[in-house]
Amino acid sequence: MLLSNRGLLFGEPGSRDWSLLCNEALGISTSEVPKVVVLPDARIMAASSRGLTQTTDGGCHWEGVASFAKIHSPSLTQDPNNPQRLYLSTFAPGMSALHVSEDGGLTWQQLLAADDSEYLGYIHVAPNQPEKLYLRALVIGTESFSYATWRSDDTGKSWEKSSVTLTASESDLQLLAVSPSDPQFLVAKAEAGMPMDDPERLLVSHDAGKTFESTISLHVINAVAFSADGAALSVGSDDGLFVSSDAGETFSQVGDAAYIDSLYMDGDELMVGGFFHGVEAGVHGVGISSDGGATMTPWMLLDQVVHPLACDSTAMAAISCKDLWPDWEREILSTSGGSSATNAGSGASGVGAADAAGASPSAGTASAAVGGRDARDLPQAATSRKRASSCSFHAPISAPRSSSGVGLLAGLACAWLLRRRSSS
Repeated sequence: MLLSNRGLLFGEPGSRDWSLLCNEALGISTSEVPKVVVLPDARIMAASSRGLTQTTDGGCHWEGVASFAKIHSPSLTQDPNNPQRLYLSTFAPGMSALHVSEDGGLTWQQLLAADDSEYLGYIHVAPNQPEKLYLRALVIGTESFSYATWRSDDTGKSWEKSSVTLTASESDLQLLAVSPSDPQFLVAKAEAGMPMDDPERLLVSHDAGKTFESTISLHVINAVAFSADGAALSVGSDDGLFVSSDAGETFSQVGDAAYIDSLYMDGDELMVGGFFHGVEAGVHGVGISSDGGATMTPWMLLDQVVHPLACDSTAMAAISCKDLWPDWEREILSTSGGSSATNAGSGASGVGAADAAGASPSAGTASAAVGGRDARDLPQAATSRKRASSCSFHAPISAPRSSSGVGLLAGLACAWLLRRRSSS
């Protein structure tokens, strides 16, 4: 299962036969990428501006979860060592907080209460010390925003807050990853207010988020990935793939990949989303590398998504998505209602669709919340600010097939946001 700003993509790598569940089935538009986890019992849970929802039949029907069904939910994270343990942040008057579930979302307890002006997100669990938690706090002022990290060393029983200062041209602090070998090693980025023009700073902390230093600046940093032993740190950006072997102090560019959306280390193999062979090769999807990104083999291409998710005509997904599949055909498969299967695996049509998305109203427009501007727009902007592709992979989870026959690819969830190329 892969996650995109168009919705969920279901399929098997190499099958050239993936299906799409549109975002509208979750009640959100293409300007938002929800946070999604897969539970051991094959439930899929999604957090978004519309609240926390789940499906038990592979995506055809969705229902609200507990008391968060209609509460703005910016972040949802699964403990990489315990898939039943979930962390959820919420934002609403009297409801801004971090919550935890130990039973796969059946029951929840509050871990950290926040002020109504404090927007919590980017929750991370240290892989080799799961009692250490991190999250980002964005504090809404009357005229500007301020940023901080929250850290707990005891699974949320106590917390320490550290302020983080951004420049006047930067619009957000995003926590990206924690080293699998050093729980004090936290990686973040300072997002540029004008990301298509200004580079973004990669921030590294070796003292658990108390202080950060900037070690490299790149245009649109979308993802980072540590090697299994923590010895190498890879950074994916519009400028390409950059790798550090000295704990983030220095970086070297590797391979031909460009406009990278996602990174994920699966053992010794690096998975790269975006133009993994370079822009000139015209192949947009997910590639896999066994040499740290120097060379890539195709794993999945966007134009291999060749039909909508099969659901009963009365299902929520079928009703919500009925009129939207032609948009995917036109923009990704380069058809206008004809048989889309003939376009599967062509590669070039996927790239053409990525470029065309910038001119198509159906691709959605992402808002941007700029620090020091209008704090009133925060809730919408904070969930829809990604104007470039962004992809995140989650730790492997063994999920059985759902009763509806939809196969869930165990262990992979990728957040795609189609790149908008228009100058506006």
